[in-house]
Amino acid sequence: MARHIRIPFLADLILTDDPDEIRELANQVALDRGFRARGPLINRILARRIKAALTFERTQLPSVQMRGDPQRQQASDRLSKMFAPGNWDSELVKLIAAHVRGTPGRPAGELAQEVMGRVFDSDYTANADTWAAAQAIDEHLQSRNPIMALLRKISGAVPRAQSALRQAASGDPGAMHGTGIAVHNLVLSLERMQTLWANESMRSRLAPEEAALSVIAAPRTVMRAAAEHEDTIGGRVRPATLVALNTRAAADKAMDADLAFLGSSWSRCPAQHWVMALLAEVWREAGDV
Repeated sequence: MARHIRIPFLADLILTDDPDEIRELANQVALDRGFRARGPLINRILARRIKAALTFERTQLPSVQMRGDPQRQQASDRLSKMFAPGNWDSELVKLIAAHVRGTPGRPAGELAQEVMGRVFDSDYTANADTWAAAQAIDEHLQSRNPIMALLRKISGAVPRAQSALRQAASGDPGAMHGTGIAVHNLVLSLERMQTLWANESMRSRLAPEEAALSVIAAPRTVMRAAAEHEDTIGGRVRPATLVALNTRAAADKAMDADLAFLGSSWSRCPAQHWVMALLAEVWREAGDV
């Protein structure tokens, strides 16, 4: 059941991890990505943080482009074609499979960044610096400590991380989003798969597609901002109300890949089928030894 936290001048937030509520709210016309710094104090702080973290040197990443933006739809169509199942570096898949088996090697974060980056550029190379940059942005987005967020802003840590990822991705917004934001979900999926592989019973019983579904990790939270007054399943919203869809918790409960990628919504992830096929291929490759 959705929680509506409304404290005058301080907060106006709706939070839910209910699968059915998330499906409905994800398509609510009144909810979009217009993260304008307005309304109660906490809402303004969160909106500024989201928009700043997901705008790399004036380039908005796909995850903050609004529903009606024609460039967003064009970019989504382009990415759907690029992320065709099978469009990955087979040698990297072997390295990822070795990681799943527990073989020492490159960190999962670097491998995940590289396999995703090479969808855009066959020469994309991840390293300790690019992975640290992605972690810095993720920590900034997920942090609930306003003091730490302020310190990151003062120190310039986030802009430096954005600059490093932008350079590695040759300025491609889709590549920046994939290697800086979405990559964390893939890394968690691989960590879950490593744990699953260690269970001999599950290893012998699960088909690759079943293993992929078992480990898929959705984004921790998908944010929406109300653009107008409207009654929703989570309560009445007004301009500046922020809605936090806790998709990871919901997808884990429902074991639903479509929910994990918001596949039935206007903001569906164009890499959904690629990720599921990649995870299945990693599981298959891990067993081919």
